[in-house]
Amino acid sequence: MRDHRFKSCPRYQMKAVQQCTAFAISRFMYFVYVIQNDGGRFYIGLSDDVERRLVDHNSGVSTWTRHRGPWKLVWTSAPMSLTDARKVENLLKAQKGGDGFYRLTGLIRQNRSSGS
Repeated sequence: MRDHRFKSCPRYQMKAVQQCTAFAISRFMYFVYVIQNDGGRFYIGLSDDVERRLVDHNSGVSTWTRHRGPWKLVWTSAPMSLTDARKVENLLKAQKGGDGFYRLTGLIRQNRSSGS
């Protein structure tokens, strides 16, 4: 019987493969997300755990969103690398809520009531 402390042991090798696979997957698990409050304002961010970030936004942990909530998640990107997620986040922020923002996210622009 082989000693489990040696790298040639199948059990050790399987654990190493699982750790490498988990590391490879976690490296690409960033999401860009868009949240919206009742007033129609959007916040664009990125995270590796969107559900946790939504809780942070609604519980006052995040400074900018603290007194502007409650927030609801309206769009999330596919998983991607941190570099790609930052590019998408910056692209969405550069749209400043214009037509490009709605085109890229697929969200539907809500008509604002005019104050006339």
